[in-house]
Amino acid sequence: MPLGFSIYTSMYECRYMSFARFMGFDNFIKVLSNKDYLMSFGTTFYVSLMSLAISLTFGVIMALWIHKRKGIFAYSIQLIILIPWVGLTRIMGTCMAVGEAAGIAAAIACKKGAAPSEVDIDELRGALLEAGAILEWYS
Repeated sequence: MPLGFSIYTSMYECRYMSFARFMGFDNFIKVLSNKDYLMSFGTTFYVSLMSLAISLTFGVIMALWIHKRKGIFAYSIQLIILIPWVGLTRIMGTCMAVGEAAGIAAAIACKKGAAPSEVDIDELRGALLEAGAILEWYS
């Protein structure tokens, strides 16, 4: 279902989840003809592939090593490895908020034909508030 919705929304000009007009494959053509996007995609693919290879290799080696151990030592090693994974779930909200801000900044930059670093902070703040983002903890 989420994949189908993503494909559906990719065919429209979308402004903060309101579908302005049907674009068809024009969105894909625009993105895939952008040199900066292709370079970013290549870098992201490379980093993801290397991360997967290192994590998978390290994970299998650690799993096999721990499997050979018994008792409190094996449980201690498992805890040392698993606690950071559980702790990382605490920062996921921040990561999602930063991702939303980066996406909106990129959309504003694309609309203006500028780099994301050139987006006016007050304009980005206004767009985030319009989208319903929480920018301050106590307000």
